[in-house]
Amino acid sequence: MKSFFPFLLVLLVLVACKSTSNLNGEEAGGEKKIIPQGLIIAGFNSPESVLLTRSNMFVSNVGLELAPKSEDLDGYISKLSTSGEMQMERFITDLNAPKGMAEINGTIYVADIDKVKAFKSESGELIQTYEFLSYGASFLNDITAKSASELLISDTDLNLIFTLNVRSGEVGKIPLPDNFVGVNGLYCDPLTDITFLVGFGSNGEGNGRVAIMYPSDDPNGSPGPIEVLETPTGSYDGVVFIESKYIVFSDWGNGEGRLRYYDINTKETWLMNLENSIGGPADFAFDALNKCLWIPGMQDGMIYQEFLDFY
Repeated sequence: MKSFFPFLLVLLVLVACKSTSNLNGEEAGGEKKIIPQGLIIAGFNSPESVLLTRSNMFVSNVGLELAPKSEDLDGYISKLSTSGEMQMERFITDLNAPKGMAEINGTIYVADIDKVKAFKSESGELIQTYEFLSYGASFLNDITAKSASELLISDTDLNLIFTLNVRSGEVGKIPLPDNFVGVNGLYCDPLTDITFLVGFGSNGEGNGRVAIMYPSDDPNGSPGPIEVLETPTGSYDGVVFIESKYIVFSDWGNGEGRLRYYDINTKETWLMNLENSIGGPADFAFDALNKCLWIPGMQDGMIYQEFLDFY
């Protein structure tokens, strides 16, 4: 892992042409768009997840070593402005290997190996700790808010999704299909209650997939059907759903990070051309106002702002 001088903010104000291509190298429809080149923010330690709220950006740092299951208490959360200016490097500290984050009503929930910790977003004060060790958890990874009281949390080693009622503390489990392995990124669309999930795969084989979990009609709350999509396989990490049309997901690739998007209407998968080479693109955030992504380069110690040009 590389180390950098803290908080070196590099503003690239050049204007660049970008295009997207599908997996056959064909250019996406329409002319190339002229879009601004994004920021590169340095000074992080194995940044795994970016959470964008109305007032702030939060970045989870696994620690000096890229050791996602190490209980060494060197993990922390950084707090930035929504435009990428560092406000407090170590806003929340004494974490082991924090990864996915979600916010509900001013509370930030953080996945940390076998625990989910809740903090006040304004002060960073610890509110509550939810223990998952007794449920067999060993690699809690991403978190998404399903409602004002329920979280979904992926466990990559167990290849299942935990449910957590943050009010009652009740925990449930959602099993996944056999052809979907290494569940990683989660994103619940607030408009449709559909959850999008991506898998990192197993044993470094790059056999991760993309899937959709539909809402359930069961009044008892059992999970809805899960559909594994016909997409290329990869080592998938972060995922978002934008414009009610595109599933965007990151892929560690074979040492070369990339981003893809799947059009749910045409069922085509496209490869984005990024302005930057990103080492270990992890759990990114979508900035709807600026039509860009904030992508953590876990192997680089960087956060990259990449503008979208396909919608």
